[in-house]
Amino acid sequence: MSKKTENLPVVSDTELRKFGYVMAGFFALFFGVLLPWWWSMKWAYWPWVVAAVFLAVALAAPGLLHWPYRFWMRLGRVLEWVNTRLVLGVVFVLVFAPLGWVLRLLGKDTLQKKWDSRLTTYRVNKVPRKADHMERQF
Repeated sequence: MSKKTENLPVVSDTELRKFGYVMAGFFALFFGVLLPWWWSMKWAYWPWVVAAVFLAVALAAPGLLHWPYRFWMRLGRVLEWVNTRLVLGVVFVLVFAPLGWVLRLLGKDTLQKKWDSRLTTYRVNKVPRKADHMERQF
């Protein structure tokens, strides 16, 4: 009955302080400015209070941000799992698999993987570039 425990390393006060700054900026910018502006919502005061609390704690006692930091990192790991398995899986099934089927139906071989018994090598010789080919990139 051992449950997999996820031990996060001990975090320094400097890292907790940075976390507090980032969270204060996030709440102030996203919930305090951008969200009301985008959706024409009423300007609320609570994001500014939350941002001020994060900022004050980060400046005065960053050790108090230990548990919010741990929660945020665990949430990040859950979102990482969702992104890598579900979102990328859906993208593969809805985009890349149909694209591959269509290319096969059209007889395209973009990677040039077809076997040709007449060839002695599959090496593609490249044409040498001029010495000044990087002078005017744009």
